[in-house]
This record gives sequence, C-alpha cells and structure tokens, in this order.
Amino acid sequence: MQSNSDIVIIKQNIHGQETWRYAGQVLQRIPDALLIEAHFNREDTLFQGILLKKGDPFIEAYYTQRWFNIFEMHDRESGLVKGWYCNVTRPAVLADRTLSYIDLALDLLVYPDGRWLLLDEDEYEALQVSTEVHKQAQAALEALKHMFSLGAGFRLEQVFPVTDPYEARLKMTIAEHGWPVEHLTFDRSTHSVAEAAQAAGVTPQDFVKNICLIAPDGRLVVAIVKGEDRVSPTNVAEALGLDGTPRLATAEEILARTGYPVGGTPSFGFDALFVMDERAFEKPLVYTGGGSPTALVRADPHELLRANGGLIASIHK
Repeated sequence: MQSNSDIVIIKQNIHGQETWRYAGQVLQRIPDALLIEAHFNREDTLFQGILLKKGDPFIEAYYTQRWFNIFEMHDRESGLVKGWYCNVTRPAVLADRTLSYIDLALDLLVYPDGRWLLLDEDEYEALQVSTEVHKQAQAALEALKHMFSLGAGFRLEQVFPVTDPYEARLKMTIAEHGWPVEHLTFDRSTHSVAEAAQAAGVTPQDFVKNICLIAPDGRLVVAIVKGEDRVSPTNVAEALGLDGTPRLATAEEILARTGYPVGGTPSFGFDALFVMDERAFEKPLVYTGGGSPTALVRADPHELLRANGGLIASIHK
C-alpha cells in the first residue's frame, strides 16, 4: 500500500459487526503502522465541548501491534487542532485497500490544553471482556495517557511512526524546547551501553550513561558519566552538597520520577538534580538514552548540560 493511495476504514464492534465505514487517504505506511487522512462524514455536532463539522480533516494513526488508534481532529476552515480522540481497540487488520479494527468501547478524549476525559467506561464494562483483553486494554489506556502527558504541543505527524509512548514524549519535549539534539530509533535493543554501541555502530567511549540516585532528602539525582566509567555516590554527594550519600534508584522509582523506563532514561527533560562528570565532555558528540530501550539521543554534551541545567564535577570512580 503506497502513500497517497485510497483506503476504506471499517469500524467493528466486539462481535465483528460493522458499525461505521468511511474512506481515507494513506499518508505514510510502515510495517506495523499506518497514518491516514480522512474527513468527518457526519452532520455538525457538538461533542464534549468540541464542535465537529462535516468535512473536518482527521489525521488518524493505526497500529497492527498496539491496542489503540489516535484521531487528531482539525478544523476544516482554520486547520487548527481541536483535540485527539483515542480508541482502545484490538490491533488493526490490513487487507488490500481496507483497514478494519474491533472497537472495545473505551475512549480517551484529549483537549489541546492537555485536559483529558475517559469516555464510555460503562459500555466497556458491559462487554465483559476476558482477563487478557482487559489487561491489554488497560495497558493501551496507560500508554495513551503517557503519550499525551505533555498536553499542548503534541502533533501526531511529528511523532509518527513512533509507536512507543516514551519515545513520543521525549520527541515532543525536544521539539517543544527546540533543543539541538538528534533522536534516533533502532530495531534492536539499546538497553545497555554495549548493545547501544552495537546498534549505533560506534564504541562505548562515545556514550554517556545516566545513573539515577535518590538523595537522603528524597530528591532525584541524575549522575551522568562516560559509558565505560562508574559513578561515585560519595563524589556526587560532595559535588551537590548533599547531607549524606545518595542511593541507587529502583526501576520503579526511575519510571515514576523521570517518566521513562530503565534503559531509556534521557539526560534531560524531567525534574531532577543533574551533575555531569568532567570526562563526559571529552568527545564533541555523545550518545545517551532516547526514552525507550530501543532509542538514543545524539548530541553535543554541552547541549545536554544546557538542557538539564546541571553542573560539571568529577564524579567518576
């Protein structure tokens, strides 16, 4: 299926019965996702404070491996974004020039200012889905909430074909602040420095890693050292003037405090005390976490420092 080709979108209920059909145009296609443009084909209606007008262009993202789709709703006259309507669904199915999906009733409506509404919970509960389907639906809902946690500034075309919500969030943070860094995605793991170096075709000496620590007073500390170095918590405490030695953060704490999982934590973009080791500036370009365990950021280390507002100190062992 090529870009700019026509496609028919078919919405089905949980029993596989067709409930809505309309035409669209393919904007972009990758192996597990499809971005299309369609137009609202019903009469003008006021929906949850949003006036939907017949002919409003919708940019719609569908995924064959994820349990949701996203409709970005634009005004037909001004082109401004009215909001995003996200359906929790079974993964989309592509066949010839048709795309079909089974809707699970649960929806998330996101406004341009970042507010969101969870819709049709009663309908979802009435479906009495299996435990496995319920697990997938809840995971999809959490992924959508995370993707839109930045609120204003999100644009679907800017993050497509990103299918990982953590990568999407980081890309939008970078775009929002205009930081001169490059976001890279891979089809293999970048969880460890060794894996990341192999994926990027460079050496571990080209990396900086972000070690998350918890200070005695509970504050999050991020110590950034070269890929082959180890951090000294004692030196970190001295550099930041902490009242005691910080401990390593757990995986759960890292996700909760940074918004990113272990193996993808970036060097900026969240609230923490940042300190970069002096050896991290030895190379003009370095690689660091890109939001997920299959993504990286490449940047001048001085730009990382400007982005995180940290300080420079000798913190390696």
